[in-house]
Amino acid sequence: MSDNSQTFASVSVGYGLICALNVAGAPTCWQSVESDGDLIENVNFDTPVEMFPWPAGGIAVANRTGYIEIHSPGGEPRIALDLIERTVCCGESGLLSAALDPDFDRFPFIYVYWGTHADDADADPDIFEGRVSRFPVTADGDALEDEELVILRLPQTGFLHFGGAIRFGPDGMMHLGLGDKAEFSVRPRPESAADLSTLSGKIIRVDMRGATESAPFRVPPDNPFVGEPGARPEIWAYGLRQPWRMSFAPNGELAVADVGHGSREEISIAARGANMGWPAFEGNRCISYDARCDRREDYVFPIHEYAHEDGNCAIIGGMHAPGGEYVFGDYCSGRVWTLEETAPDVWSVNEVMQLTRPITAFGSDADGNVYALTLLGPSVLASER
Repeated sequence: MSDNSQTFASVSVGYGLICALNVAGAPTCWQSVESDGDLIENVNFDTPVEMFPWPAGGIAVANRTGYIEIHSPGGEPRIALDLIERTVCCGESGLLSAALDPDFDRFPFIYVYWGTHADDADADPDIFEGRVSRFPVTADGDALEDEELVILRLPQTGFLHFGGAIRFGPDGMMHLGLGDKAEFSVRPRPESAADLSTLSGKIIRVDMRGATESAPFRVPPDNPFVGEPGARPEIWAYGLRQPWRMSFAPNGELAVADVGHGSREEISIAARGANMGWPAFEGNRCISYDARCDRREDYVFPIHEYAHEDGNCAIIGGMHAPGGEYVFGDYCSGRVWTLEETAPDVWSVNEVMQLTRPITAFGSDADGNVYALTLLGPSVLASER
């Protein structure tokens, strides 16, 4: 096996081919998936949507069908949280995101954003909801399903545009990206993303400290729409279509990848109170049928966008590598890029590899290295650099 002792920022494995991106942005590929004990190999992930270090050891992989599995070098995978029987999957529903409490040593909780049956599902089996739940985690690393605290319920009307990413900011607040819940049958284009009376098409920001059943979260008083008549105070930013993934940069800015409609994919910075454009704009391109596009000063436009060409179809928002570069990809083309601010408001994009399988998400290990998660076939997680 070729030398792989350098430091990598991401890794993905095809059929007999390992490709990794080092922290300088250069790809390295080598043949063989044989392991000397430092790799977890021949693991068929179901539909991976998150990957992060597990406090009790190993790497956690959240799967869309409703479970979180722990992988350790040389050990058998084990399930830490099993919600399979309760998860509504798939379409664009399922277990969509998971994140540990930012103060896990004091508050050992895991938060999950998932689609599940509503309380009155027995009366109507088609009724289900998006739900944010909190589960305690034992010292042995098992999440206690029976001790679920329901944080937020989001009634669903279809199987599209749920969004999905729980991310805790440097301030400790929980941020959640939510899609506009569009349906193909809706005409004209749904306006929920621009409507401040609903959480659809928004990024919300809430305080989870001291959560109880009667008060599952608090609204931070510095949220931008607190006290505004008719507006949901949980909203941090709005005008989003399908924000699949978000990531906080080292400087605290929140980078959001929003899946486009017919022609453009985009990455934007979700600042306090920002209108991200949808449904008036797709990227920098006006697609509205009224005068809203004349008021460009009302919107926050992407720091990067790309077209539906050369096999591209849907952005898979990524993560910030240890050096600060934002790593992202495209679901259909398998391309992986890095995005870096090389001067104030000047962003440089670099294509670093193209994978042969659909990319679903990006994750990280305990060292902060960034991994591409893919569908269709065995995956390998490198545990040593």
